Amino acid sequence: MKRPIILLTTSMCLALTGCDRDSDRGETSPDIRAAEPEEGVARDVGTMRQEDTAREGTARQGTPSTDNMPAEREASEASDDAAEARQLVKDAAATLGQMKKDSRLKELISRAKGVFIVPKYGRGAAGIGASGGEGVLVTRQQNDWSNPAFYDLGGISVGAQFGAEGGEIAMLLMSDDAVNAFKQDSQFSLNADAKLTLVDYSALAEATTLGDDADVVFWSGTKGAFAGISLSATGISWDDEENPAYYGKPVTASDVLTGKITGPKGELQQALSGL
Repeated sequence: MKRPIILLTTSMCLALTGCDRDSDRGETSPDIRAAEPEEGVARDVGTMRQEDTAREGTARQGTPSTDNMPAEREASEASDDAAEARQLVKDAAATLGQMKKDSRLKELISRAKGVFIVPKYGRGAAGIGASGGEGVLVTRQQNDWSNPAFYDLGGISVGAQFGAEGGEIAMLLMSDDAVNAFKQDSQFSLNADAKLTLVDYSALAEATTLGDDADVVFWSGTKGAFAGISLSATGISWDDEENPAYYGKPVTASDVLTGKITGPKGELQQALSGL
C-alpha cells in the first residue's frame, strides 16, 4: 500500500510543479487562452470606434458650417449697400457743389424745403421714358438739414420728348406738399395727378419770381434735358436696402425726413450749411 501512495503523491507534486512553471512563464490555461482572442477583438473594435469618432470630430471641425452662411451673406450684402449709400452721398455733395456755382440756383436752394439729388441719371429713349437712378434727399430742419434719405427713381418724362437725357439731376422741393410726398414708404410719382406744380429751372432764367409758385423745380447738368411742356417723375420709392444699411437699423422715411434720426453731419449736409 505504501508504493501507490508514493506514486500518487509524486504525480500530484509534478502536476503542481508544472502549474507553477506555467505561472512563472506567464502562460495560462487553455480555457483562458481560448477566451483571450475574443477580448482582444473587442478591444480592437472599441479602439477603432474611438478612432472613427475622433476622425469624424476632426472632419466636422475642419468643414465650414453652413448654418451661418445666410447670415454672413446678409451681413456682406448690407455692408455693400452701406458703402454704396455713402458713395451716393459723396456724389450728391459734388453735384450740389456744381449747382451752387449758379448764383440764382444757389438762391433758390436757400429757399427750398428739401433737395433731392440723383448724381447719375440714366439715359432715356424716345417713347419709353428715361431709365432711372438712385437719389438722396435731405430736408430743411429749421436752421439745419436732415440726415440723408435714399430713394430709387424710375424715370422722368418731359412732355413730348418722352424722357430726359442722362447726367446729374436735382429736384428742389419748394413746398411742404412736395416734401410730404417723400415721407411715404410706398412708391409714388411727382406729377399733375399729385396736385404738384413742376417746373424746369432753365425756364426760370428770364422769370422774376424764380419759382415762387412751384412745388418742385427740376434742374439738370445737361442743358435742355427738361425742355418740354410738362414734367413727370415716376416710380419714386424708398430704398429698403440702402436706408437700413446706412443707419445700421430699420428706419422710416418719416423718421429721417422729420429729423428723428440724428447723427454726425455728412458731406451733403456740410455742403448745404449756411443755405
